[in-house]
Amino acid sequence: SAGAARQGTAGLCDYALAILLGDGRAPWVARALDDVVVRSLGWGPWRGGMVGPELAAHFEARGVPLIEAAAGAAAFVREFRPGPETAVTLGPGFPPAAGRSRPDAVDVPLDPRAHPYLDDHRIDGRVVMPVATAIELFARSLAARTPPSPDTTPANGAPPQTEPLRLDAVQVLRGLTFDDLETTRWLRVLFEEGDDDALRLTLVDERMRPRFRATMPRTQEAGPPAVLQTPDEPPPPPRPSVYDDANLFHGPSLRVLTAVEALGPSGAVARVAHDDDDGRGRSGFAIDVALVDGALQLALVAALVGGASLPTAIASVVIHRRGRVTGPARAVLVVRARDDASGEVESDVQVADDTGLIATLRGVVTHRRPGGRTVVEDRSQPRP
Repeated sequence: SAGAARQGTAGLCDYALAILLGDGRAPWVARALDDVVVRSLGWGPWRGGMVGPELAAHFEARGVPLIEAAAGAAAFVREFRPGPETAVTLGPGFPPAAGRSRPDAVDVPLDPRAHPYLDDHRIDGRVVMPVATAIELFARSLAARTPPSPDTTPANGAPPQTEPLRLDAVQVLRGLTFDDLETTRWLRVLFEEGDDDALRLTLVDERMRPRFRATMPRTQEAGPPAVLQTPDEPPPPPRPSVYDDANLFHGPSLRVLTAVEALGPSGAVARVAHDDDDGRGRSGFAIDVALVDGALQLALVAALVGGASLPTAIASVVIHRRGRVTGPARAVLVVRARDDASGEVESDVQVADDTGLIATLRGVVTHRRPGGRTVVEDRSQPRP
């Protein structure tokens, strides 16, 4: 295909129309072949080949830059990635489509080798992506969709100070599992502008199947965040490790609950920390995945339903402090509702340290897993 269908060229109306007809055919082919990537590439002019000096001067006079060979080759390779688009225009000389000044999709490739903690998140022996990782990918996609302006980036190259990140209605639509931990998963976040002044985000897999969903409100809550009241509950019975609980299936790198100080029907309190030098890939992340996962682990401990549970939804997540957090912290959980018959528990969790709040998760909903218990592997030693 060619970019003439988007921008047009004098004397080539019939050519442009033919290209548009081909672009229009692409969605039909994509629906018929749902296991392959179908995409019509509308190329702008390249430097070299049929674009000699005279034609290059013509494009320059029109303000249309030429595609350099290396940049064009890289763009071609990128288009092999799965995605919803069946027709795209490639080239620096073409303006964005109307209403698309920001991308409506951002690739968030997930390389398990950069996320080694995934090996420690196994349910019934199978690696399952944590909800905290989905929140990390949402945060990463939002940063890529709206890059910081140069005047917000410190001269020393340090990460800029950012406002708290709030995501509402975080949902697990379908768990994302891994057959191996050597292959990059080409995930993508789709954006949809809502009529309620909110941005809807959907994390999809390579075949465009929705896995997680969230909403980012346009306006943040005014004033300082409310601090949860510590529940008045006694310490739990002593045990060698918090992770003797059947509800917790986590391996060493995710075992961030160092002690449960209080536990009862109304809530729980736990100390939270992870090894600052564990080298397990949490540096450079948009959020501290381990600490957010630790908050969700405390929700599983507090479920107290006599069987293993999993988090399935969060009404609101606020990341007060971006990036990795070092040093000890404290997690407070308050139970808001409990249905012992179904095993559903709704709670609020807050993680903080001596310098302030780290994360607040409200309306964390856990459900009892089918079968009632988790098969917990012996993960006392890290995998090689």
